[in-house]
Amino acid sequence: FLDLKQRSGDDSQRAHTLNTVLFLNDEFLRRVEADEAWFLFDPNETPDLPELCGVAFAERYRHYVEEARAGRLRTYRTLKARDLFHRMLKSLVETSHPWLTFKDPGNLRCPIANVGVVHSSNLCTEIFLPTDAGHVAVCNLASVVLPRHVIDGDLQWDALASTARLAVRHLDDVIESNFYGIPEAQRANEGTRPVGLGMMGWSDLLEKLGIPFDSPRALDLLDRIAEFISFHAIDASADLARERGTFPDFEGSDWSKGLVPIDTLERLDAERGEPVAVARTTRLDWKTLRTRVAGGMRNGTVMAIAPTATISLIAGTSQSIEPPFAVVYSRNNISGKFLEVNDNLVARLKQLGVWDDVAEQILLRRGELSQIAEIPVEVKTLFRTAFEIPAAALVAQAAVLQKWVDQGVSRNIYLTTQEPTSLAAVYLGAWHAGLKSTYYAFARPSMHAEATFAYDEARPKAHLEATPEQAACGTETCEVCQ
Repeated sequence: FLDLKQRSGDDSQRAHTLNTVLFLNDEFLRRVEADEAWFLFDPNETPDLPELCGVAFAERYRHYVEEARAGRLRTYRTLKARDLFHRMLKSLVETSHPWLTFKDPGNLRCPIANVGVVHSSNLCTEIFLPTDAGHVAVCNLASVVLPRHVIDGDLQWDALASTARLAVRHLDDVIESNFYGIPEAQRANEGTRPVGLGMMGWSDLLEKLGIPFDSPRALDLLDRIAEFISFHAIDASADLARERGTFPDFEGSDWSKGLVPIDTLERLDAERGEPVAVARTTRLDWKTLRTRVAGGMRNGTVMAIAPTATISLIAGTSQSIEPPFAVVYSRNNISGKFLEVNDNLVARLKQLGVWDDVAEQILLRRGELSQIAEIPVEVKTLFRTAFEIPAAALVAQAAVLQKWVDQGVSRNIYLTTQEPTSLAAVYLGAWHAGLKSTYYAFARPSMHAEATFAYDEARPKAHLEATPEQAACGTETCEVCQ
């Protein structure tokens, strides 16, 4: 399984177009940290393990270990858990697969666990919904464009609340308007009515507000925004329940017990025997909201942080909660190759009067600013790119989001080393922080922004000031291309 995406070896044993993911349980990761053995079992002999999580899984798994040691299981294999984990990480940095997601947080913090077991996430690792033979999970997604809620350098909280509440209402409408290709999907979607409101434009917002991406101010702001959107999304669903009725599987859900997402951290703490490594600060009136949700919710879930790789382009903002990959880079699609330039950086450098002096240097240095003397240090700090931001800071931001989000947070990891111990520390840190998932892992040595255009002394900045269509058209009549 770990070799399916490798680019070398027996091609009949490869699946190059398949996206692979691992659903790791706490028992395995505890054994990784303790450097203990891991037993691989034949699922025909251990059929109940996929239906268990947390303490129940650990106890049953240890029972099977004893059965194997006593010779009462026919087929099993042992290896060091740490060696297996390092093989996973090796495949991850070489192929970006398999993505690593976490089974126990995914289930123990699921607000609709009364419906069944979460057996996997979706392709982009933000959806965590129960499935079984009769239910195929479907989720309806939208994302708030954060920078659209900034006026004159101030975040407009009332406008943000209005957007979140309207989005939940629209997403609930989608459930009614949707086309379902199979009855199992319709049954699951209508039974729990899950929606997933996320956000995009996080790095764009920080740049507009003048806050460095990996600063304590950024982490605090993300905490406030996530709590605020979560609060209003839940409250909007409670309003819809009064107007349209609760979702059919409401009874027995966390909502029916007056539990909101941050409350489920205590359940994960108890199952692990140690607290999840994330602060529990709250600012809003959750006590009143808990009473409201106990009286009814229209939707079984309300939030999921998707990657927004495509819709962020349409919205003209940065991707999801991701840091900028580079401030200048080329993008390829079916329409051709386009030059992407960070508009916030251009505006800041023009304001400082140095844009004309540094534009070509930025391109030649592959969209990174650290070695350009003419750019002030505070600007370099504000416009740090993905590989300049510690992976621990990316994990910390995802953890702050995850405590407020009832589904998952799709989180890319950018790595400057491929050393196994360092990689293990990043992903074990994500597990301890209570994340449900991670997404792609990008290793710096193999990732570079392409220096697409050459310049002459007469017109060194022409393409940087052109529209993407002009920059890529290549016709004889285009003054910029010529």
